Amino acid sequence: MGGFFMAVLRPELPTTERTAPRDHLFILDSSYSTGQRGWALQAAALEAYLGEMDLRSKFNVMACDSRCATWSPVAKAPSAAARKEALSFVKTHKTGGASDVQGAFEEAAAKIAAMGKGVRVIYMGDGKPTAGEMREPQLARLVVDALGRVGATLDMIQVGEDAAALFMAQATRRLSGAVHPLGAGDDVAGRVFDVVAAQYRPTLTDLEISVEGELGVHHVSPGQLASVSGGSELVLVGRYGAGGAGA
Repeated sequence: MGGFFMAVLRPELPTTERTAPRDHLFILDSSYSTGQRGWALQAAALEAYLGEMDLRSKFNVMACDSRCATWSPVAKAPSAAARKEALSFVKTHKTGGASDVQGAFEEAAAKIAAMGKGVRVIYMGDGKPTAGEMREPQLARLVVDALGRVGATLDMIQVGEDAAALFMAQATRRLSGAVHPLGAGDDVAGRVFDVVAAQYRPTLTDLEISVEGELGVHHVSPGQLASVSGGSELVLVGRYGAGGAGA
């Protein structure tokens, strides 16, 4: 007789030495759909993230809707003065306009080419385009190609429940990152700390699950697995057609 199952996987990964500094490029969704609450939440997440950054690294900030506005012509170290300037740029920026996600990432790739390889891109928003490529699988492919050419990785802080989940999952999975939901009632500092801390832990990417034994496992969710870092876990649910032993 078949039934349902849930599996919690906690990989045991080796500890690593202190990670080398990594430059960051933040892309904030400033389109009309973001709204004042969503924009305030992105600003709070950015403030928390900059406070956790390695002082040896550098960063820049882009606010994107149908066009992108960039905080600084060059990346800067996260000093107190630079953090204050960047947050002022975000808090005084006027939101509105269409959401050209494809265009935002193409412009980001051009800036990363000048910053050098190994840049970590942090996207904040819902990932839902209203201009440019709007089909999620194709959009993910375009973003992966653009950032892959310049050797960047991608994490996304999902702001808003109505998000382009397929696009976000596929793009981050193929660029060694993950999607981190952030809601209005969440502990922003705690959530952001988890995002930053994951960068200093070994991470498994491009994961696939295989099941041994004649269990008839099917309808497994999530269908595409996100990256998982040491100390975190992956939860799978699904169905099986027959009972018995397996692995």
